Amino acid sequence: MYTVYSSQDQLLISHLKNLLDQHGIVSVLEQMHLQGAMGELPMTAWPRIRVPDREQAKKARSLIKNALQPGPKLHEVWICSSCGETIEGQFTQCWQCGAHRKHPE
Repeated sequence: MYTVYSSQDQLLISHLKNLLDQHGIVSVLEQMHLQGAMGELPMTAWPRIRVPDREQAKKARSLIKNALQPGPKLHEVWICSSCGETIEGQFTQCWQCGAHRKHPE
């Protein structure tokens, strides 16, 4: 078995396991019921996701890494690429010309 992710955040661990399940990667959660002893246990006792196959573990780590990357900051002021108007970050369309906000890839 290969450990692909470990965290004290059980919600995050569960979410990432669901992500792996959706991509057909067989995984198991371990050490999920040790939260009551947190602070007394080392980090090696945190909940973790394990995968039995080496190649699947590589794929799982890649999926998890991508999932944990921050997305675009949608609430920053942006400049319309069509007309140059300054638009407040919560808007996805330019009020001046109607062009949609372009997000960096």
